[in-house]
Amino acid sequence: MASVLITVLNTGWVHKSVCESVQRIISDPRHTKTLLWPALAPPLYNAMNQVAKMFRDGEWDYLLHIDDDNAPIKNPLDLIDLELDFVALPTPIWKPTDEPALKWNIFKRTEHGTQNWPDPSGLQRVELAGSGCFLVARRVFEHPDMQNPWFPCYSQEGIRMIGPDMAFCLRAAKAGFGIHAHFDYTCTHVKELDLADLMAIPNVVPQS
Repeated sequence: MASVLITVLNTGWVHKSVCESVQRIISDPRHTKTLLWPALAPPLYNAMNQVAKMFRDGEWDYLLHIDDDNAPIKNPLDLIDLELDFVALPTPIWKPTDEPALKWNIFKRTEHGTQNWPDPSGLQRVELAGSGCFLVARRVFEHPDMQNPWFPCYSQEGIRMIGPDMAFCLRAAKAGFGIHAHFDYTCTHVKELDLADLMAIPNVVPQS
């Protein structure tokens, strides 16, 4: 039986679907669980690094992190049995300027940046994953190169080149840890959406 720290990072608001999902997880008799609802100061990397320190200062085996608008559909505690370093629960994201505009937050690196993960099915070792919902083992945070895991990467001119989510994955991979995503364990993602963006997408709006 493992001990798990569950954190729901928020700024004072948590969607109902996340609360319902967390309630189901807490009701699962497997493992010893501690639930915290940290409302930490932005930016994101500051809050996430504080979560990492909180976890490191404790004695838990795993950190299960859930954002305030990312509700796991299945029980993430199932993934503990896989004994992976890091496994993301893929979350849909919406970027109206991208093609496609709706995608999973799992990516592969290219010479020009990133692209969508090509095979969104089952459990896979991936390159980059968002931090909306994930399970990570304690050994990752105990590595000396993972003391500041979510700090973005900047150029010499002070321009941000890589955001905190992708920076975490790159640091973890460089330290020898595996980055996985399980597409059978996806999340919902509640966002405010301008329907005018949908109107501009071909085949979404019926043509007369």
